[in-house]
Amino acid sequence: MQNDPRWAKTSYTSTGNASQNIGNSACGPTSLAIAMSFFGKRIEPPTLCKDALAGGFRTPNDGTSHGFFGVVAPKYGCKAIQTSNLQDVINALAAGFPVVASMGPPAYTLGGHYICIRDHDPFGGLFYTLDPVSTQRNSCTTDIMKLIPAGQVKQFWIITRATDVIPAIAASASVATTVLRNGSKGDAVKKLQTALNKSGAGLVVDGIFGTGTETAVREFQKAKGLVVDGAVGPATNKALGI
Repeated sequence: MQNDPRWAKTSYTSTGNASQNIGNSACGPTSLAIAMSFFGKRIEPPTLCKDALAGGFRTPNDGTSHGFFGVVAPKYGCKAIQTSNLQDVINALAAGFPVVASMGPPAYTLGGHYICIRDHDPFGGLFYTLDPVSTQRNSCTTDIMKLIPAGQVKQFWIITRATDVIPAIAASASVATTVLRNGSKGDAVKKLQTALNKSGAGLVVDGIFGTGTETAVREFQKAKGLVVDGAVGPATNKALGI
């Protein structure tokens, strides 16, 4: 649990904000820790929070960005397959693989939250969830099918061992390892800037991810209801049509 007294008050901030700690901000790293524990991996939340900070995945005010899972899971012999396809999730759970979900309000959160899904009942249609911040909501059942049309479920990450193969995963699912952010350079940034300009950004296409490009990314993410972190991973790429 992220509010375990051993680490709940440990700082988890990228801005020096003393109020941001593991207990109130680290649902993403904790959800990944829970998911990887299914494979006997005992990685505690503080370790994964350090990985998030080192990789630039801790946002100023919105927790952990989506790119965290695909980059950090391989460090521990796992992979994170990102998808928005619910049938992918059902297939993965049936094969015994846990899934991390990004949730919006109001079922699990007033803002944004990550949870772990451990099982699915094919007869009742309910999903069995593990909430990293609430023992009262742990092992509860949720009808995620009803939450998706309301926009309360943003993305899923199927967590597997590095060598595992899951059957019947949609072609749209991806193992994400590349995230563009402030400081990135090259053709991928030019492609990003071109796509942002199609949405009215008015950027110079120079292949340099600077403040102007980050601002345009944040504005695009906000307009599309994505996590606003200024980093470009699979969800933002998909929304941009890249």
